[in-house]
Amino acid sequence: MVPPVAPPPIVPPPVASGPAASVAVGSGTIGAGGGVPPELPTGYTRSLTLTVAPGVLRWCPAVLLPLALVCTFFPWVTMSIGGSTVYAQGPWRAIFGSVYANAELVQVSRWPVEWVQHVGSDAALVLPAVILLILAVLVAWADQGLSTVDFRKVPPLARFWPWRRSILLAASAAALALFVLQTWRGWGLERALHQTVNERFAQEWNEALPNPVHLALVEYKIDQELRRYNLEHTWAQWLGLASLVLSVLALAATLALERRGQRPPPRLVIQY
Repeated sequence: MVPPVAPPPIVPPPVASGPAASVAVGSGTIGAGGGVPPELPTGYTRSLTLTVAPGVLRWCPAVLLPLALVCTFFPWVTMSIGGSTVYAQGPWRAIFGSVYANAELVQVSRWPVEWVQHVGSDAALVLPAVILLILAVLVAWADQGLSTVDFRKVPPLARFWPWRRSILLAASAAALALFVLQTWRGWGLERALHQTVNERFAQEWNEALPNPVHLALVEYKIDQELRRYNLEHTWAQWLGLASLVLSVLALAATLALERRGQRPPPRLVIQY
């Protein structure tokens, strides 16, 4: 009788020298438990996966657009002395062509004040920008805060509600473009100051035109005169513009993801 033959030993598969990490951004899963990581090519021991989170993108405008609107209530351009604001102007004051002035510091600074008379209204650009921003805030809040309401049953909104995100993107992008154009053009306070200084040196400028050396000297005087006023743009302007830029990008990405239909959101895999 032939004795039974023992089965061959089971050899375990080789173990990689390091774990494979997978991070799914927006899914709430970090680590190897977030799903089956992609097979790593030879020479790589770890991977990092970054997935676009549609839910986070949809909430970005509802947070960033109100932040941009709040920034419009702060000064966007100032003239200061010793770190204290002497004159200031924000979007709301620019609409009416007014300037904030610290009466005590105006007397201390002893700066010429005739330039204030040249401050004009920026309503042509700033007023529609503010109106569009307010409209965008309302639509963004309605899109997220009233997502459970069926607006198809509201006759005035039934026609526009399916296009709400396109309208939101258009309003946000238009407001951003108007604010950027106004910043490039210069706020009323800036233009008035430059106009006053240029008028003060207009005669010297005209006399120095034939001589490049004298012209450079006059330009230097103008530059030094403008530096006296410590004219600068504030954090509120840059924060407001940055919030608008991020909102526009988030809205564009959201619309792009909606066009993908049932396909999964894009992801970035980093292998190292």
